This record gives sequence, C-alpha cells and structure tokens, in this order.
Amino acid sequence: MAAPVELLLLLLGLAARGPAPAAALKMKVVEEPNTFGLNNPFLPQTSRLQPKREPSPVSGPRHFSQLSGKCFSLVESTYKYELCPFHNVTQHEQTFRWNAYSGVLGVWHGWDIVNNSFAAMWMRDGDSCRGRSRQSKVELACGKSHRLAHVSEPSTCMYALTFETPLACHPHALLVYPALPEALQRRWDKVEQDLADGLITPQAHAELTSEVARLSGLLSRHGIPHTRPTGLPAPPGDGV
Repeated sequence: MAAPVELLLLLLGLAARGPAPAAALKMKVVEEPNTFGLNNPFLPQTSRLQPKREPSPVSGPRHFSQLSGKCFSLVESTYKYELCPFHNVTQHEQTFRWNAYSGVLGVWHGWDIVNNSFAAMWMRDGDSCRGRSRQSKVELACGKSHRLAHVSEPSTCMYALTFETPLACHPHALLVYPALPEALQRRWDKVEQDLADGLITPQAHAELTSEVARLSGLLSRHGIPHTRPTGLPAPPGDGV
C-alpha cells in the first residue's frame, strides 16, 4: 500500500494530466450552403466575383433606365441565375460542395436591334470558358411584372435568358428612334423619306438605319446587327 504522501503525489499527477480523451466522442460538422461570390460580404474582395471590365453606359429606351441598379433571380435545377440589367449576369451553384461554382456570365455591352426595335440585351466578356469568354443574350418580352422567366445554354459558354417586363408591352416601347439624339433622328428621318420616295432600296434602308444605331452607341459592338427592312413609316420629326 502506498504511503499517504506518495498517494497524494500520485493523485496530483493524474489531475495535472486532465481527463482521459473519450474515444467514442465525435465532432459534428455542420454543412452550410455555399456563400462564395457576390452574396458574401465577409469574404476579402479578391475572393469575390470580379468582372473583367466595367459595364457600358446605360442606353436604349429611356423608361428602361429605371431597371439600372436592380437585380432579378431565377433558380433552375441546381443553379441560381441573377440578371442585373445594364450591369451583368451571374450564376451560382446551389450545392453543398466546398468548391461550388459562382461566375460571371457576361457584362452589359449593348443592344441587339431587330426590325428597328430593341430586341435583346447583350452581356459579354464573362468568365473564361474553354478559351473564350462566356456571354449572354437577354431577350425582352411583355409581362405583368419584372422577372427573369427562363435561362438556357443553347451552346457551350453561350447563355439565353428571357426577361419579362411591363416596360416592353406598349407597341412602341422598344422603338429605336425615340432613343436617338436629335441629330441622328434627323438623319433617320431622311433615310425613311428616301425609302418612301423610292430613292433607296429596302436593303439600303436596313443598312443605313443600322449605321445610325451604331453611331448612337446603342448596338453591341461585337454583335451582328439583325436590323431588317420593315417599311416603317417615318416617325414625326423635322426631317432634312
């Protein structure tokens, strides 16, 4: 039997070592959805989404400028898409993977013009994808409210979005002419009058009106304008 002093020293030694680890005790790991990207203000700036360039200036129908600074989202499958008109389009993978994807699908670039009307918004210079940049084409449609209605990827790195808005419902809501500066409106008037007088062909009319839109800075610089002749009557103006 140990002496009282030795027993006291033994007990003190065990107390100093602390309690023995519980082999059966396991730490619970709580998994949370990925928050990397624009929605996490606690990440350092270098870890957040970084567009390649600043968006182009706001342009197009004047009443559409109210959409600047607003964003609209849609969740399809495991992805959340976010459209910020006149700013960019982003995609966020909604999974528990530690490296869930978040990226920029395009930065506001310019308009696609069809039949002398604004038909779609081009978002270009997105994140790299197989040696090129991702890009998105945002088609406009009449709707009861502002909403991102549909997103698809018709080809690799190329995205097609449909944005519904009451701003597109009026028959003249998307006409190019009202968005032109006064000097270019006069030039447009002359082209329309020349077509009406038979001085130019419908093909020349389409090319000349497309050129006016290009001079105004409305067209997507790297896109192919899809302006087609329509025989649209000359809008009211002072003409040349």
